[in-house]
Amino acid sequence: MENVQQKIDALLKDWESSMPKYHDSFIGDGIINEDEYQKASPKILFIMKEPNDKSQTKWSFQELWNDKLKGHFTYRIAEWSYGCCIL
Repeated sequence: MENVQQKIDALLKDWESSMPKYHDSFIGDGIINEDEYQKASPKILFIMKEPNDKSQTKWSFQELWNDKLKGHFTYRIAEWSYGCCIL
């Protein structure tokens, strides 16, 4: 059975293949930790404007944030998530 992230990955792959100019520069996103996401209530979605990547290379936020938070922005997102969940 497909998990949520596998469905997101399939959608992103379809989109990327329909937009050839983004083939090697698209930055995907999705659920960082699916087990924790499934347990969470409420489920919170953050939509960010852009990754601000001057090199325009292909990478994903899941790979970047999988092990630990990196940078001021990720700590702020974690704080907002925590604040929303304790209400």
